[in-house]
Amino acid sequence: MRIVIICVLVGLLGGCREVPQGVEDALVLSGSNKGELKKVLRHYGWRQRDSLKYRAACFLIENMKWHFSARKVDGIDPQFERFCEYADSVFYAGWQETGGCLDSLQAYGRSLKQTYAWLKDSIHRYVFQPSRVEWGSVADLQAMKSNFLITHIDNAFEVWEQSPFAKHLSFQEFCEYVLPYRPARSYPFMYSGAELRRRFGKYVNADTAASLKKRISAYQNRVVEMRYILGDAPQKDIGIYNLFFHGHECLDHAAYGCAVLRACGIPVMIEFCDAYRDFAGRHFYCVTLDSNRRWQTFNPESSLPGEGGWVLGVPMNLYRQYYAPQPGTPYYLRREGEYLPPLFASPCMRDVTAERAEVCRLTLPFPPKISNRLAYLVAFQARRKMSPVTWGVIDTVHQEVTFENALFGRLYFPAYYEGKELRFFGEPFYVEKDTACAEGYRVQYFHKDTANRGTVVLTRKFPRKPNMIKVAEDLVGSTFVGANRRDFADARLIYQITAAPGPCLQDFIIPRPGAYQFYRFEASDEHPHANVAMLEFITSRRWGYSNVLPPTPAAVLSPKDTLLERADSERVKLLDAPSWDDMKWKAEYDGNMQTAPGAYKTVTLWLQQPQVVERIRFAPWNADNGIKRGHRYELWYWDDEWLSCGEQVARYEHLEYKDIPEGALMWLRNHTTGKEELPFLFKDGKQLFLYYDMIK
Repeated sequence: MRIVIICVLVGLLGGCREVPQGVEDALVLSGSNKGELKKVLRHYGWRQRDSLKYRAACFLIENMKWHFSARKVDGIDPQFERFCEYADSVFYAGWQETGGCLDSLQAYGRSLKQTYAWLKDSIHRYVFQPSRVEWGSVADLQAMKSNFLITHIDNAFEVWEQSPFAKHLSFQEFCEYVLPYRPARSYPFMYSGAELRRRFGKYVNADTAASLKKRISAYQNRVVEMRYILGDAPQKDIGIYNLFFHGHECLDHAAYGCAVLRACGIPVMIEFCDAYRDFAGRHFYCVTLDSNRRWQTFNPESSLPGEGGWVLGVPMNLYRQYYAPQPGTPYYLRREGEYLPPLFASPCMRDVTAERAEVCRLTLPFPPKISNRLAYLVAFQARRKMSPVTWGVIDTVHQEVTFENALFGRLYFPAYYEGKELRFFGEPFYVEKDTACAEGYRVQYFHKDTANRGTVVLTRKFPRKPNMIKVAEDLVGSTFVGANRRDFADARLIYQITAAPGPCLQDFIIPRPGAYQFYRFEASDEHPHANVAMLEFITSRRWGYSNVLPPTPAAVLSPKDTLLERADSERVKLLDAPSWDDMKWKAEYDGNMQTAPGAYKTVTLWLQQPQVVERIRFAPWNADNGIKRGHRYELWYWDDEWLSCGEQVARYEHLEYKDIPEGALMWLRNHTTGKEELPFLFKDGKQLFLYYDMIK
């Protein structure tokens, strides 16, 4: 008996592992959840052959303190599982029937939409019990359960050993690229890898010889085509079932895709830009390691690795999210107590801008006498106003600050924090390549000039986009014809567009108007798209027609043009329906500059009898960033901060501001609607916008 007891004790002592200090600290912070985390450590701590799994468990628990959910979702109606399982079984039957052929599946998904329309109707008729949503920070250390972690770790190791895309990873790489249960910082979507692999592995890993792109494409088809069956979600916050329905944003796509693909053995991480160069907004996307160990970008539901399309505009600095803290981040570089903006409040991220674009190491003078260790380059963001996008380390001895990842051709405002307040130093600038300089670049500053003041006339809050200019240019050669036969066999040319029209409602005056029963816009054969945003056939009141309404006012782009509007009181527009409401369901009559019947070549006005049209009021399809009547605007100019020049409600398609510092950087904000706004200079009576007229 004594020998047996000694053997047991030796076995137990030999199997126990010393818990790392970081894990001990995490256990202290876990509170009442400590027992659950210790179960995980005990589960992997007794057997020598599970040493890597034990280290993996320690990695997750030690770094769990950095992670939390912004909300907790419980009590999801079990009927969601029944509906979604049924839809999945239907789709999987088709998957097997087509042999997983992606081209066939796209058509199959659309046929399922018709065949199982009753299922979508049933879901929207069914009264689901609302989920229980607990808002506020839910710390992972106090929420993660042992069964979740054990099944997740076991699945991660299984796919690490089996997946051709993961088995070459080192243990450290595996811990970041495959193992983490959390796809994105603070995101509430968390399901164990075992559960996700059960649901999606039969698609992603169906063909063990499939390439990386084909496996990701299989996931895309499973997610996107399935939604043809179920449509829009009947409510929010339904956990994993959100994946089965329409209605998601880029962060959702990235989080779902990252979690599922990791669970199936594909190393994936999430990257993001917190600001765009031109546009307001941010974007999340995924990256995966290719066979050359390079990170390839993709949007999990709409693009494949290495094929582009991962970002819709030109981003500012880019960041990759990690599970464990990364050295050299602001979290560790700041002095004790120094405030960090929200973007940099977590150490679990890394600036990867240099992997996607050319950057330079930029040193700027830093005259403020402060104890901070960090300064920032700030991007203009219309709705958020200003957004720090990268950091620099301050050298107080030489009174300078060095930024390691400054992008070329981006407007930056240098700044630092005084408490939680953003303070600016130096003038806004952009970096331009210049091989004549020793550094290979030069800094172009926007020197403030507030001495000369005058009147500015503004017609836009954002420049014309190149693709919208191309749309207008493609309308050259389009024609307007009149006819009295319904088949247009007797059509006569009444007007031809010979120059690209501007992005506003303007008049084409018909030189020799006649009476026609049918009028038609016809795009050219070279560009057969009726990209007509607004269209009205205008005539004089003197004709006495009854099928008329007052016209929409043409654009008045300057103070002197206001006199021309008086003549409109004698004009009317022709209707080919009982009322304008009966016409404006069509894109060319809906009053929206951002819609057009571009799928068609022609637009026709069908009158009951011949009538005279004297002018055509027309606007090409455009982004609608001109001044809009009735909208409330505010002009700002830069003088070490954005200073307001006051608000105006637009009476016409222009705004007039007096006593304005003409040489300053300006910004016009629309308080009524829209989000596309960009700084500009006012020179020689024109607005010169960044990136379009100044920074190329």
